[in-house]
Order: sequence, then structure tokens, then C-alpha cells
Amino acid sequence: MTTTEIMRAIYKEIDQLPPVPENITHLRKLLKNPKSSISQISDLVREDVGLSANILKVANSAWNKLRSPAETIDRAITIIGLQRLSSILLTMGAKKVLKDRFTTLKTLWKHSYACAFFAQNLMKRQTKSKEKIESAYLAGLLHDIGKFVILSLSPNLLDKIDQLSDAKGVSIISLEKEVLGLSHAEIGQKLALKWKFPAFLVTAIGLHHNPTQAPQVEEDIPMIYTTYLANVLCELKEPATECIKVIEPKVLEYFRIVEEEDFNDLLVSLIDAYQISPEIQFV
Repeated sequence: MTTTEIMRAIYKEIDQLPPVPENITHLRKLLKNPKSSISQISDLVREDVGLSANILKVANSAWNKLRSPAETIDRAITIIGLQRLSSILLTMGAKKVLKDRFTTLKTLWKHSYACAFFAQNLMKRQTKSKEKIESAYLAGLLHDIGKFVILSLSPNLLDKIDQLSDAKGVSIISLEKEVLGLSHAEIGQKLALKWKFPAFLVTAIGLHHNPTQAPQVEEDIPMIYTTYLANVLCELKEPATECIKVIEPKVLEYFRIVEEEDFNDLLVSLIDAYQISPEIQFV
């Protein structure tokens, strides 16, 4: 296949992907409506057994350190909050479509969960806003959704591009554009737009490899830089000494990483925290 033919196949695949399930879309609309009550939201959640189970699982996880377990959906929603519920809905909707259409890829999801954890903890260093911290987790979790579309063309395509990248010393993004016409970040951004993801998420997905291409809108920078750095840290193949040299200087400055020691301390603290963290997978 030529690059043009591959691009057509990618666009066709995106077009053929179904929308996010209707009940999840309805729930997201309820969450955006300030007049919606917990009771209305819970009633709709209870209609979906899988969603109910995941919400109870998150509410009763070790993260929440409850004195007593949440036994009802109303109680579970109250505990996790509407912001996290919104994240659960977005993630479940995306993963439901991807699972139905593509083979589940544990390795790719494992990287996504690690990136989500790193992004969440990086954001905690910058703000105390629970909404921003939760949004960073979500951006880390869904940043690579474009890779699923690539894998629909050939299950081994990503591995081949990765191997070629190492052999040639060329970035994966550059090779994807050369071979496919689009990078997985650009494909993911198109998919996020199709599924009507929040604007911050569309931008973070599209720029998680090229953070300095971000529009100079102050409110966009933290999420883009956080998703980018979390992804870099999760993909470390070289010693930290080498990696710090290729990280965008503006990102290092934003996270106050001045010396190599700062970078090493950050990396070690994130890895240590991740290794002892409970495995929360709400999808």
C-alpha cells in the first residue's frame, strides 16, 4: 500500500468506528447539566451493570480509604465525585468501542495506565485542584488511542515502526508520518474530536509528542506539558542522563527541572509511588 492508500484506510477506519454508547453520552449530558440530581444520575447508571460495577469498584478502592464500603450507586457517586465519574464515562466509552472492534492489547493499556498515574502525580506537583489532577489522569490514560486505529491496519505495524525507529535513530512520530501519512497522535486527536471529548483532552492527545506546538493559551500548557512528560518518563529506554537531553527545554523549565539530579529524583519518586500504588483500572 502507498502512503496515500494507508491514509485513506485510516480515515475510513475512523469513520467506521461507532460513536460512544448512547447511555454514556446521555450520562455525560446529565453531568453537564447543573440541574441534574444525584438520584437522576444514579438511576441511569444502574441500567448498565458493567458501569455500576466499575463505579462501585472505584469507590471502594484503596485510594478512598473508606470506613465502610459503598454499597449503593448513590453512595458510590457521592464518594468518587462527578469529576471522576465523568472520567470513568469517557474512558469506558472509548474502551468499549475499541474492545468491540479491535483485539484487546494489554501491553498498550498497561502503558496507558502507567502514563495516567505519572500524569496525575506530575499535576499534583503543580496544583491542588482536584479537577485538574483528575483531568491529567484522564489525558494520560487516553493519550494513545490513535494507536488502536493503526493496529487495525496490521497487528504488527507499531512494532515494525518502533524497530525501524531504533535502527535508523529517527523518532517514531517522524516514521509514522512517513509511512502512514499521519502520526498516532494526530489520529488520536481526530478520534477524540469524533467522540466529542472535552477540548483539553483533544489538545493533549494531539500534542503529547510535540508540546511546544501548543497554542500559546496559558490554560492549555499545564495539561499538554504534563501528558508529554508523563509519556516520556513511561517510555524511557536510555539512561536518564541521555533522556533529559531530548526533553523539550520549556517542559523542563515548567517542572523546575534544572539539573540531571532533579530529573533523577523526579523519576525515582514516580516509579516508587507507582510500584506501591493500588491498581485502579476503572474500565
